[in-house]
Amino acid sequence: MMQKRMQEYSPEQLQSGIPAHVYLRPAEAARYLGLSESTLAKLRMRHRRSDGPKFAKMNGCVVYRQMDLDAWIESCFVAADASKVEGERHV
Repeated sequence: MMQKRMQEYSPEQLQSGIPAHVYLRPAEAARYLGLSESTLAKLRMRHRRSDGPKFAKMNGCVVYRQMDLDAWIESCFVAADASKVEGERHV
């Protein structure tokens, strides 16, 4: 039986409005995030799962939804601490 291959999208296509329900394989997700596949694989490890983006395993294949990758990126933003910024001198 022939396995259906998921369509690959370039980072430009992904950022230009392809629907959020598009499923990405790890290589595509790593490109989209600007991470290595190895880093993404480490974030899937049982003891690090809470650190990485949501993923699903479908018939043993790992997939990511673009909207979950975007949500994970948003969760990684750190707000500037106003009390520290006020006291710093910008040169």
